[in-house]
Amino acid sequence: MKNLGIFLVILCALWLVGFLFENKQTVDFKFMSVQHTNICRAVAAIIIILQHVSGGFGIRYLTPLGGIGVAIFLILSGYGLNESYKKKKARGGTGNLK
Repeated sequence: MKNLGIFLVILCALWLVGFLFENKQTVDFKFMSVQHTNICRAVAAIIIILQHVSGGFGIRYLTPLGGIGVAIFLILSGYGLNESYKKKKARGGTGNLK
């Protein structure tokens, strides 16, 4: 249960970081745009790297961060693939997953 709380806090922090650094000058500002998800995925990758580096130095209390970072990265990647698939299908594509 403790890891779930950490996961939710990190997920909210990632969303906030992505929202703050996203370029809001675009006309079609959209929640979870490509730029926003790329920023959040980069932060998740940094969390994973931080866990691996700290593990190399024998610091074990950051171990849950690695799994949480991987989960966030995979969720955001799946979301991006789904959005790309929907756009391709909306443009008249076949929708085949080749």
